[in-house]
Amino acid sequence: MSDIDENPQHEPSSGRSVPASSLEDKNQTYVFRWNKIPEDDSEKLIEFLKKKLGIDLAENAEIKKTKDGNAIRISAKKCISLELNDEKKVILKIDGLMKHEFIAKKENGDLNIYDHTNSLCDFKIKLPDPQHDLNKDEYKEILKIIGEERSLMYEQKIFLKFRWLKAVLHLESEAEKNRSRYFISSVIILIASAFITALTGANLGDGAKILPIKLSINMFFFEITALSFEGYEFLTQKTIFILSLIVTITVGLMNLYKFEEVHWKKRNYAEKLKTEGFQFLQLIGDYSNCKGSYAEVYPKFAARVETLIKEVNEGYTNLFGGKKKSEDEENQK
Repeated sequence: MSDIDENPQHEPSSGRSVPASSLEDKNQTYVFRWNKIPEDDSEKLIEFLKKKLGIDLAENAEIKKTKDGNAIRISAKKCISLELNDEKKVILKIDGLMKHEFIAKKENGDLNIYDHTNSLCDFKIKLPDPQHDLNKDEYKEILKIIGEERSLMYEQKIFLKFRWLKAVLHLESEAEKNRSRYFISSVIILIASAFITALTGANLGDGAKILPIKLSINMFFFEITALSFEGYEFLTQKTIFILSLIVTITVGLMNLYKFEEVHWKKRNYAEKLKTEGFQFLQLIGDYSNCKGSYAEVYPKFAARVETLIKEVNEGYTNLFGGKKKSEDEENQK
């Protein structure tokens, strides 16, 4: 079998040209003609399923079309079928579960089937702000790599995008939010505490008190006069009270929401997930012992991602007292 021509200028046996509109669509790749199965295009279909989608098929796999012409059955270890849906889509199912989706187009009297895996990159996903390690264009490049990788099945790409990548973006976003909250809270405590110390010290001593200062400043026709001693003392006490209240509340919020601890935990797991994903995409590290196919090492990658996400959730729960609660429940048992 020869390699699949991903942008054929002519159909394999008829010599008829594929419409220019289809050739110009970079998100679609011609695969086979529905009405030429099983006669002429069976080999093309089998080769595409094996090389591009990573489906294990025998060289002599038997392909049959149902009597009504709306489904194609392939003999294999698993039940593989392609079902035509209103002559617009073709659904690939393995053991009854949807694994991939093709586009069907009527052209030159034939029903041509196209692959549209690249369109996965068009799915909406919230990309991070520029302050993250990777900018938006770099994340878009990652999505492009995922979308163009044909050895992965449709739902595996969905997992990569909406489970792995979205988890990375979420953790990075939460880490950044908690870092900012911790920084703002610390600055508030630092400034308020400094003012409390200064105002308190100004009114302490061996019974000494600051004498009221009579000050008159004429500036832009405004006159500012210093408060009397009684007014100054009252204002100082109120200011110290308000600043003390602010410090107490801020410290309480920091202890309650643990901004610093959450920041480091989220950042740590974001980096772990990114490292796992980049090793998988480059087929290095624990993913290097394969034959260059993402499909072969995908199960290991998916399992590790789920393990890391589980650790994130458990760590977050334990951070806010979940561990103590679970230990108490175990002791009661």
